[in-house]
Amino acid sequence: MSNTALNLMFHYLHPTRTDLPYSVTPGAFRLQLVTQLEAGRRPARLADYLGPEPPGPGAFTVSFDDAHDSVLLAAPILEELEVSATLFVPTGVVGQVDWALGWDELRELADRGWTIGAHGHRHRRWSWRRYGESAAGRQARLEADVRTCVDLLRRHVG
Repeated sequence: MSNTALNLMFHYLHPTRTDLPYSVTPGAFRLQLVTQLEAGRRPARLADYLGPEPPGPGAFTVSFDDAHDSVLLAAPILEELEVSATLFVPTGVVGQVDWALGWDELRELADRGWTIGAHGHRHRRWSWRRYGESAAGRQARLEADVRTCVDLLRRHVG
């Protein structure tokens, strides 16, 4: 337990609606961060837990799933409070649907200090095995999905 931290995980920010699943208003988002800071917790990056000396207790991290364009509302709040964030990107939607960030926006977030992480290419349910699919076939399919995601992130974001 000494290497754990509180991770505040979000999907979407919406300026006014609180009834959307996985959504929070920018004001509520800011309040959650301020609450952590005022409680004496220090912000950390999820990637810090891969290093030789993880931040441990007393730290908190912030992450977002799915590369929804509303995370751009979070960027100025995070910068104001000097808190970093990790964005997990399903690369199959980048620039392909109206709600997802594009490659330019992902590069901009990375340039602003965000960690851009892989969330698979197709954003599939990884626990599901297809009918007639062998364990080895499932493993190969999942590995190909991750490889595609990581390759695209490296190529487009760095």
